[in-house]
Formats: sequence, structure tokens, C-alpha cells
Amino acid sequence: ALGRTVAGSQDGFVELMNAKATALGMTHTKFRTTHGLPPSSRKIDEGDLSSPRDFALLARHLLAKTDVLKYSSVRRRSFGQGVRPAKSVIDMVNHNHLLGKVEGVDGLKTGFTNAAGFCLTSTAERNGRRIEDWRHDENDRRGFHEVARDQEQHVRQQQKTDETQIFGE
Repeated sequence: ALGRTVAGSQDGFVELMNAKATALGMTHTKFRTTHGLPPSSRKIDEGDLSSPRDFALLARHLLAKTDVLKYSSVRRRSFGQGVRPAKSVIDMVNHNHLLGKVEGVDGLKTGFTNAAGFCLTSTAERNGRRIEDWRHDENDRRGFHEVARDQEQHVRQQQKTDETQIFGE
């Protein structure tokens, strides 16, 4: 619905997404869908493609130019409560299990596909300083909880050493 409203069609919206990716310097990204889910064929070359660096560029843009943390920091939310019948209320649970468990974590994105494995793009703010971390590991099949635990250790280590991950700057 959003794609049709904004761009006239889902294909038109995908074109806008790719144009924005290009404008942001996301040179290893190709969107083919509005939803980001794997294609029904499960063929990698028919789905959306990106890289950790490109996700980092997108995350930085979202953090600087939007209120994305207003949404990605919510651990649980019910949609339609008080408006819909109780059985029709949709309960959204955020899959970022670092929220509420690691001090300062306030977003950003989790995901899994067979092609990319477990992926996590997260941010945390402590003492007025933002830390960003990107984990995209096509060979890591341990499961999200283990990847999240590793990332928690990484975020804590960055806080201790007062280093910020900046690529090429």
C-alpha cells in the first residue's frame, strides 16, 4: 500500500529505493522488492542484495535524517488495541533481543535469510556517545541469540576502549 501510494506501484517504489541507495553511495545494493523478504523461488539473484558496508551507510543516514529510533527501540507494541476486537489485535515483538538487555541499545535491525545468515545492525548510546555495529555473517549458523551475545560483548568492549567504528573516514 505504501509503495503504491508514494510511487504509483510497487515497482515504482523499488525504483525509488534503488535511486536512494545510489544517492547514499550504497554500491553493493540492489532492491527488487518493497518488503525485503526472500523470493518464493529462493534464488539469491532474484532477491534483494546488500552488503554490511551498505547497511552501515543506510543506518547512518537513518540515524542522522529520520526518527527511526522511535520505532526500532520499541520492544513490544500492540496494534489496534481499543479499536479492534481483542482477537484482532496484532502484537508486534521486536526481534532485537539486545533491547532492554544491553544498556543504551536502541535499535536498529535484525534479520535472517539462508543466503545471508543471521544479520544484526545495532546502535547504542551511552554517556552521550553513539556506537554502531554491523554483523552480517553468511557462514554463522549458531543462531541469533549467540550472535546477539557476541555483539553485546563487542558493544561493551567498544565502550571500554572509547573507540568508534568509522569506515574509510
